[in-house]
Amino acid sequence: MRLQDLSNTLKQAHQTQQIGEAVSFRAHLQLSNATSEVDQSIAAIMSLAGVCFDIDEIESATQSSHKGRQTTMLGTTKAGRSVMITVGAGSAKIAQFHLLVLGNHGSIELDGGHLFDESAWLASLAT
Repeated sequence: MRLQDLSNTLKQAHQTQQIGEAVSFRAHLQLSNATSEVDQSIAAIMSLAGVCFDIDEIESATQSSHKGRQTTMLGTTKAGRSVMITVGAGSAKIAQFHLLVLGNHGSIELDGGHLFDESAWLASLAT
């Protein structure tokens, strides 16, 4: 799974109004490598949220623990949309990514942690 693949899927769902208007974006990424770039992953996931709705003016709070190896960002856009992203590194044996986007007519859920390719994810962050 690459970042671009996720972005394309969300763009298509947004353009076709598959879930109506997105109102909530939740993502949880658990990386197995303790040296993975947590902040870079949060920024990449925020770009995915930006596909669903305008995140230019977002009020957010961030909390980090375990020496920055886990960070949670909670935000609300000016239009009242909510974003919650948690990224952890080094505490899981197998990397996993879970995504839930709620809209006013449905939802998109990615819960295929067993299909997540950590090396492809990290490579897509570098591009």
